[in-house]
Amino acid sequence: MQSTLSVSEKVVIEPATEADLDELSEMLGGLFKQEGDFRPDKERQLRGLRLIFEQPSRGRVFVLRRDGAIVGMINLLFTISTAEGGFVMLLEDLVIHNNFRGTGTVKGCSSMRSSSRARKIFSGSRC
Repeated sequence: MQSTLSVSEKVVIEPATEADLDELSEMLGGLFKQEGDFRPDKERQLRGLRLIFEQPSRGRVFVLRRDGAIVGMINLLFTISTAEGGFVMLLEDLVIHNNFRGTGTVKGCSSMRSSSRARKIFSGSRC
């Protein structure tokens, strides 16, 4: 199975790698600057991302790439829903780089929710 998902002709979603961590922590810092309840702390953001990377059963981190550059990130965490009676994915973070907001990137991400291929990519082998 292919591990990328095309959101548009130019943007693909693929699993983040260790090499992406620094840039992802910067994106989270930008997000937290906008929210009153959080404050940017690069070391904390890196620690949180590494915790997900170290244990894939905790969640998945994906990047949105356009021409090789990261234009966004998606952080999904796994938990158990008593309502659903099983595992569910929670969208923890969806961050789009400032330069790509308003370009339809998020619209493409929203439409993925109903895609069975997207569910397979996001869930991996199992959670």
